[in-house]
Amino acid sequence: MKRLITLLFTVATVLLATAQPYLVGHRGSYWGVENTEEAFINGAKKGYDYLETDIKVTKDGKFVCWHDDNLTKASSEPSIASNTLSYLKSQKLTQTRGGVTYTGYICTLEEYLDICKEYGVAPVIEFKWATGINSNDCSNIPALVKIVEEKGFRNNCYIFTSMQKCLQYVKTNYPDMEIMYLCYDTAFESSRSWCISNKAHIGPGIGSGITKAGVQAYHDEGLLVNAWSINSTSDYKTYGNYGCDFITTDYLDPEELPTLSTPTTMIGGIKTDKNEVTLTAGVGESVYADITVSGSNMGGAISVSSSNSAFTVTNNTTVSSGSLSGKVRVTFKPSAEGVSTGTITLKGTTKAGKEVSTTIAVTGKCAIKFNEVWNYSELSGKTPSGTNWASDFTAIRNIAYGNGKLYTVNASAGTITVIDAQTGTKIKDLDTTGISGGTFTLMDAEVVDGKLVATNLSTASALLAKAYVWDTDDSAPREILNTTQLGGCTRLGDCMAFEGTLTNGAILFLSGGTIVKYAVTNGVASSIPTTITVSDIDATTSPRIVPNGDGKYWLVGRGIYPTLVSSSGTVELTLDSDVLNGIIDGNDFYPFTFKGKQYAFATTYATGSSTLTACRAVLIDASNGWDKAINVGEYPADGLGSTRNTTLSTGIEVNVNGSSGVELWVNCCMQGIAYYIHGTAEEIPSISATPSTLSLTTTANETISEEITVTGSLLTGNITATLSGDSSFSIDKTSLGATGGQITVTYAPTTVGTHSATITLKSEGATTQTVQLEGKAQSAIAVGLTKVWQNTTVPGSTSGGDIRFAAVSNGKLIAVDKGNLKLIELSETGQSDYYDCSAALSTHWAATSMGPAIGCDDAGNILVHTGWSAATSGSNFMIISADLKSSYKLDLSTIEDYTSLRVDQIGRIRGNMLSSEGAYAFIAPNTANSVLVVKIANGAIDSNYTQVSSNSGLTFDTSTLAQPALATVAEIDALMDNDSDLTNSFIMRKRTNPTNVFAWNSDNTAMEAQYDFTATTPEGYTAKNASSEGFDWFKLYDMSYYIMPLSTDGTTTNRSTAWAIFNQDGEIEAYAAENIKTGIGQGFGSIIAVPINDYSVAIYHFVAGCVAEKYTFAVEPKSTVAVEEIEIAPAEDVDAPAEYYNLQGVKIANPENGLYIVKRGNKVTKEYIR
Repeated sequence: MKRLITLLFTVATVLLATAQPYLVGHRGSYWGVENTEEAFINGAKKGYDYLETDIKVTKDGKFVCWHDDNLTKASSEPSIASNTLSYLKSQKLTQTRGGVTYTGYICTLEEYLDICKEYGVAPVIEFKWATGINSNDCSNIPALVKIVEEKGFRNNCYIFTSMQKCLQYVKTNYPDMEIMYLCYDTAFESSRSWCISNKAHIGPGIGSGITKAGVQAYHDEGLLVNAWSINSTSDYKTYGNYGCDFITTDYLDPEELPTLSTPTTMIGGIKTDKNEVTLTAGVGESVYADITVSGSNMGGAISVSSSNSAFTVTNNTTVSSGSLSGKVRVTFKPSAEGVSTGTITLKGTTKAGKEVSTTIAVTGKCAIKFNEVWNYSELSGKTPSGTNWASDFTAIRNIAYGNGKLYTVNASAGTITVIDAQTGTKIKDLDTTGISGGTFTLMDAEVVDGKLVATNLSTASALLAKAYVWDTDDSAPREILNTTQLGGCTRLGDCMAFEGTLTNGAILFLSGGTIVKYAVTNGVASSIPTTITVSDIDATTSPRIVPNGDGKYWLVGRGIYPTLVSSSGTVELTLDSDVLNGIIDGNDFYPFTFKGKQYAFATTYATGSSTLTACRAVLIDASNGWDKAINVGEYPADGLGSTRNTTLSTGIEVNVNGSSGVELWVNCCMQGIAYYIHGTAEEIPSISATPSTLSLTTTANETISEEITVTGSLLTGNITATLSGDSSFSIDKTSLGATGGQITVTYAPTTVGTHSATITLKSEGATTQTVQLEGKAQSAIAVGLTKVWQNTTVPGSTSGGDIRFAAVSNGKLIAVDKGNLKLIELSETGQSDYYDCSAALSTHWAATSMGPAIGCDDAGNILVHTGWSAATSGSNFMIISADLKSSYKLDLSTIEDYTSLRVDQIGRIRGNMLSSEGAYAFIAPNTANSVLVVKIANGAIDSNYTQVSSNSGLTFDTSTLAQPALATVAEIDALMDNDSDLTNSFIMRKRTNPTNVFAWNSDNTAMEAQYDFTATTPEGYTAKNASSEGFDWFKLYDMSYYIMPLSTDGTTTNRSTAWAIFNQDGEIEAYAAENIKTGIGQGFGSIIAVPINDYSVAIYHFVAGCVAEKYTFAVEPKSTVAVEEIEIAPAEDVDAPAEYYNLQGVKIANPENGLYIVKRGNKVTKEYIR
């Protein structure tokens, strides 16, 4: 923007920045229809310092820029004084100048002054009036001066006319304004005495009457000379060298004008490169701007001062031969948030002894800053956790806030969703029972007295206004308004507002230029509205009314900048368009006060020609008054979305938390919704429960209990707990104190299957919370070996291939498909993809291959490795979290004394690799003779608890498998802490010694065969040479059990899919020999035992290309009741009628083997039935 020439005058001195004359564009310039926008703008662009115009008055009292009495450049040449502005504006003007035909329309005084301001030039305003040029009518002057002052030019312009009485009127009533007398050259000398006595500068038409001596005579009196109209270089040199201060021209080019040889102007002045400065800083921060200052014909130094202590100035200007040059530094260091304004004044004295000064307007912004908490919008691409209530950007038309909750109104669906305003998670949908009528049954809502009030949209096709109240979020709505009386409007309800309370208040709407109010008394709205007509407002598209809190209202909508009106509808002010970047399409405005300062948020869009894209909330600082409001921030800065908001619906909600913080929610239909906070959010009364979902599993007729922790915050009353759903669940408390506590949930199913229930937690003022209970009741596990499922169509090859081994994660049998770089799930019904490893392999190891080994820890986290046959396969591992959301690199090459060799199998991993407690994995690489015992904690190697075992005395092969021998991580940690040689921390089996399980000998010098399982094998099977892969062990009560593969003929070439369970004495307990396949080649596969409880395990078995299956194995459960309390009573000896109950008190109709409570008459005993 070009520098605005600031002209601040002392008694008879005007500020000039140069001894060369200023150029004044006559009627704007030659490049456009004279006195039109195009001529003014082109004159400013050409480089003219001033723009001159002629002022006439229309029939309806409007000031227009035109020279003649008639609109001579229009075809009909209508009279200015006889026609209204709107009519004159409709007349197209045409003028050919320099061979170019221009068109345009008449310009108002306001439009002319706006152009001067925008392009940094000063106005010369010539009074013409109508009819005739010498009417001396002074009646219009006050209105004209008011406009000039409002536009900021009262002290930066010249009032120019030949009407002496008008000039005298101006000087008498506005002595600070500069006047200039217009005359011909013949009156130049004779007018001097009048000009002197009236302190009027002079503007003569050029001619022989103007002389250098005459110009000097005016200068001697401190008066300036404006020569007009000069359109040749020779005339410019003549009158410029006379010392004329201004040259008025139609088309002289400033770039082509010569430098005057003997300028004689005696007017000194101060020039700056800026006339306004804006600085932005945080509290306590310092920012500065440098202003270049120069002066001409100055007699001394220029002083600098600041009107506001928030702005300090450093003056380093210097004096040299009457000319000044240098810089002034303005520093802004705010001590508090808000907007500071002030003036930097530069003063000095010219060589002629006249005081001159100029001012620079300074503005300092110390805006409150907002941080984004959540943003679910088209541009962010983010979505809420849990239910994605924000997935359809076209759905949300309006929003409301209250009690820590955000209510989103989906007009198309006729629903309202309740959102936790601070976390952005969905709470529930409101009950909409009985809601009907209107074009949209629900359109907007407000929270009033802690209750939600919502209204519909009525249009010409459905003229019915309705309003509803929800007393709580759990209640059904009740109707408070139902009327066809719409105050004469044909569309009502795009946006609503509420004023006052439900006891004494009003529902407010804006339609066109009409405010419609439905009084609400004792919770019921009047069916007959009152109306207020607002002049000059036509809010037909998405109009909104916002109570200001003092009986006044803000009106906003497409085509309306936020406008404040009185209670009677009189417009008091309209927000400056610059505040909203010149965009007039936003339809929400929210004024608020924070720390004693006035602010507001308003919606707007990206700059441009009404794109309706990139909607955002503009933060407006009005601490210096609404008329001086400024834009101090935009959220989000890049907007919410790129889709045009054709609905024009936007929403803003603000919550002020005292002096601690401010919360902002901004919504734009078609684009999204976001939440921001400055400072600290308001603490809302709340209830939370951990966990929020509880899953319990047991067998039918048994009982399991767990606790949930309930926490109350800022509650004023107790928390009630209500259980609903299946009767298998019970809770031990129905009420807790305001701070919460523990609730024990008991699940005691009597039937096999799944069961569900809900605990509802409530307290006054807090959002209701629920805990979902899920129960799974299994059949009692039968003693012995029981098949759960079996699948004989499984992938892989019996003699090799990409799928070889499996592990169990989260109750699922998972195998490695190394050829396709993925994990697959094997189940009763077949196989399915479980996890694609390619991205993790690439990220962690830049690998494109992986090995067949897989192991799982007790938490379901999975360990796999890259490569295979290469030695690096023994070092390059990665962990995949149980929830499949994360992966971690694990490099074993960093372990001291570990030699990286081929690894084919990994046994069960004891513990949790991703926890701080950690887990232990036991790795027996091919051709090695020592086992690597590696502790993994938080996804990384814990070197303090990792070591390579002593020489085992064995040489491992490709399928040697080590399994943990201790039940807890703490037990293995203890061995490490005592520097033990890992005695009993693991046991092993190797395929070349298929009948043996190896453990350390008593003196820990080597691993020896501890158990030989060839003695007792099932008929037709043998453990001898049963060199199929797979081995595991488990412990039930005090007995250890070992799962071993079997062979049908004792040869290594006829491996089978059969397997057996042996006890620690080498006796067979059970075996699986259904659908057996023999001659299976290598017999690649895995056997995994997963504990269920103290007396049972689940056994998963996989042989590549042959079978995937699951069994359970159980022994007789042991009672924890002392023997003396048990009365042994064989069922066949009991004669008296008996009632049987399990130990949880559930009645059992047909008791089977086990311990029961038995009631016979009045006698109650505990008996073991067998």
